[in-house]
Amino acid sequence: MAKYRYIFADLLTDQVTVELPLYGTFFTRRICKVGEFGGSFGLNTEGITNADVINGTIPGRTAVYVERNNQLVWGGIIWSRTWQEQSKSFQYYGQTFDSAMFKSDIRNSLTYVSQDQRNIVRDLFIQSQLYSSRDMRINVPPSFSVDGSSILRSPNFFWYDSWTFGKALEYMSDYEDGMDYYVDVAYDPFGDFARNLIVNNRVGDPLYQTQLIFDYPGSIKNFWYPESGSTGATTVVGIGAGEGAKSIRTSITNQTYIYGGWPDLVDFYTNKDVSVLSTLQSKVSRQLLSQALPVSNPTWEIFSDRTPEFGSYSLGDYAKIQIQSDRFPGGLEVSTRIVGWDVKPTQSSGAEEVKIITAGEEDS
Repeated sequence: MAKYRYIFADLLTDQVTVELPLYGTFFTRRICKVGEFGGSFGLNTEGITNADVINGTIPGRTAVYVERNNQLVWGGIIWSRTWQEQSKSFQYYGQTFDSAMFKSDIRNSLTYVSQDQRNIVRDLFIQSQLYSSRDMRINVPPSFSVDGSSILRSPNFFWYDSWTFGKALEYMSDYEDGMDYYVDVAYDPFGDFARNLIVNNRVGDPLYQTQLIFDYPGSIKNFWYPESGSTGATTVVGIGAGEGAKSIRTSITNQTYIYGGWPDLVDFYTNKDVSVLSTLQSKVSRQLLSQALPVSNPTWEIFSDRTPEFGSYSLGDYAKIQIQSDRFPGGLEVSTRIVGWDVKPTQSSGAEEVKIITAGEEDS
C-alpha cells in the first residue's frame, strides 16, 4: 500500500507550516494546463493543534506538497478552503504552481523577435518572478541554443492589453507546433522542496527509451474510450484582430475527412490578440488537429503497484497500449503519449486509484 504525506508550507519561503493526514484527497496533472488538488481535514485531531491547522493552511499564501512513498508527486497552491460546521472540518482546493501565472500581470511590455519558443516560455517564468512578492521560486532550465530543433516566434505582450503571464503561456502553447510545459516538484540534493519548470517542443521520452507498456488484461484495471462527433470538426474558421468584416480571418478544412464521407462540421477559433495571418493559421491548425474525428482522449485506470509502477514515468512519456476487448475485435495496439493523470490516494473505503490520460495515436 502506497504511503502518502501532505506537507503544507509558506508559499514564498517553503518553510513548513504543518503536516496533515488528509482524507478524501485527489490530485491531477496535465501538460500545458493547471492541475488540481483537493482534500479534507477535521479539527480537534489528537496531536495536531487547531491553531496549527488554521494558521498553516491559509488560502493564497500556502503551498502544499504530496509525497508518495518518499517521492514528491504533486505540488501547488492552496487557493481556497471551506469550513463545514457540522463535521468540524476543512475542505481544501489547490492548483499547481503554474496557476500563479494567471494572477501575475505583465507590467512592462515584452517583445520577442525570432526567438526559440522554449526560451520565450523560459523568459516568461523569469519575468514573472522579478518581484520578491511574486517569486514562486520556480527554477528554469538553461537557455536553449538555436539549432535545427528551434521553432522561432515573434510575439508581443503589451502591458496595456491586460496580459497575464498565464494568458501569455496559453498563447504560446496553442500554435500548431507549440511547445509543452509543466511545473514539476522534487526534493533537491539537500532534501528541500524544488519547483522546476519542464519545457521543450515536446516533453517526455520516446518509446524506445521508456519501454512503457500498459496492457489489458494486465497492468490496466479498467479503461474509458470516449468518442465524440459533436466536439470534433472538419473545418475551423479563425478570427483574429480587427472588427467585423475588417478582422483577420482564415478557414482550414481537413479534406481527408470530407473525401472519406464525413459531413462538413464547423467550429470557430477567436483570438483578438492575433494580428498576423500566419500566426492565426497556425493556431487554427492546432485546434483542427485537436478536433480530429471522432475526438477521443482515452483514460486508463491502472494497477499502481504493477509494472510500470506509478511514479516511474513522467508527463509526455510515450507508451504502448495493448488492449484485448470486445470493443476492439482485432485488438488495439497504439503508441501514444501520457498527457496527464488523475490520482485518488488510498482511502479507508478502497484502494488507490490511478488513471492516466493519453493523447490520440501518435508517432513516437
